[in-house]
Amino acid sequence: MTTVGGDENLVTADVADVRDLVDYFRDVVPVLLGGGEASLADQLADATALLTSFVNDTTVRAVMIHRNIARDASDKDSSEIVVTNEIASLGPNFCACGFVKKNPKEPLFAELLASQLHCVVFSAGKAFEMMYSLVQQFLQPFFLNATKSSSTADEDAINSASKALSDLETLLSHLQQDTDIPNVDIVSIKVITDAVAAAHANGQTPTPDSLGSAVHDPEVVKVLDVQVHRWVKEIQKITLLEK
Repeated sequence: MTTVGGDENLVTADVADVRDLVDYFRDVVPVLLGGGEASLADQLADATALLTSFVNDTTVRAVMIHRNIARDASDKDSSEIVVTNEIASLGPNFCACGFVKKNPKEPLFAELLASQLHCVVFSAGKAFEMMYSLVQQFLQPFFLNATKSSSTADEDAINSASKALSDLETLLSHLQQDTDIPNVDIVSIKVITDAVAAAHANGQTPTPDSLGSAVHDPEVVKVLDVQVHRWVKEIQKITLLEK
């Protein structure tokens, strides 16, 4: 047992161990991420070494728990829950909650975990859209309210920080509007590539005549027709983008 807190509000608490941290995560994470209880229990058990480091090592500051919301229940090759010791995105199909120690130099206490850990929930979707939302809807309003209620904060520092936040919001807005350009998979047709190669080998410029009798072969025409339709669909991945 250890006494923690200031002189006016002393609290006696047990130093946390891995079991306390696991119990805490099992209580709060399914609520924050909307499910995943069974997978969470399994993954926390597998992450004992990682969680032990988080509890005992002052240099390990974070635990992040991800939930794959797009995972099919029949998928046996991947886990619904992933536990890591770094703040990172695993992709648009994952929502996550990150836990960071407020003061890494202080031990964690079983009864005080909720007050000793900062927790941020990251929604599924594109990373820049999520970060823009966090800054615009949470960080900016919170900062403005905090500065209004502070009578001791330096005015110049407030103005500089406010400008930096506004600049960050603007930059994230631009980034979240950028559209990811998908890869276009254009598969060549062997009879054509062979004809082109033969023409080049003979020092000639490839023309439809380079195909010879193949231009009248119904099977070749059928393959060409199917492949061209595939090309059109691949190209439309880009030409039909909304942005």
